[in-house]
Amino acid sequence: MRRINILLVVALATATLLMTGCTSDERLVDVATEAAERQAEQNRQIAYQNHQLAESTKELVSLQHDLQAEQTELASGWDKLFDQRHDLADEYRHESKVASVISFVGCLLLCLLPLLVVLHLLGSFGQKDGEDAVTEMLLDELIAESPKLVSAAKKEHKTIKNRTRAGLLTAAKSATDSEDD
Repeated sequence: MRRINILLVVALATATLLMTGCTSDERLVDVATEAAERQAEQNRQIAYQNHQLAESTKELVSLQHDLQAEQTELASGWDKLFDQRHDLADEYRHESKVASVISFVGCLLLCLLPLLVVLHLLGSFGQKDGEDAVTEMLLDELIAESPKLVSAAKKEHKTIKNRTRAGLLTAAKSATDSEDD
């Protein structure tokens, strides 16, 4: 572009000189010189503007790349968010099913509880109560001339007492032996 402008100026100056002839009219030379200088200035301004345009274009391309990268990142974030939302919905459905099952089992147990109580009461209706049996045995023991439970308890107490003494003597002896070593 610059080369074309220079050629244009040279061609214009040559044409001006040819039209004026070989006279030494200074006014024509001044006009031609001014025209050449104006053309050179315009060429410099155009070159500067082209340079500025190129820089702006580079900056615009860089910003466009940055924008595309951000859009890609946002799209990835939206995909992750959608996946999380989908997972939460699946979890909610699963928890809802579990809650329904637990509720059903609870209601079933609640309905069966009165039946179990009635069966228990019917099952123990003809039998003697455990407390009555214990009371009767204790009364027999108190009335008896030679009580079996009390004499057995005394024997057991003596046996435990003798075992405890023997165990303490053995422990003391082993402790004394270990101190001597």
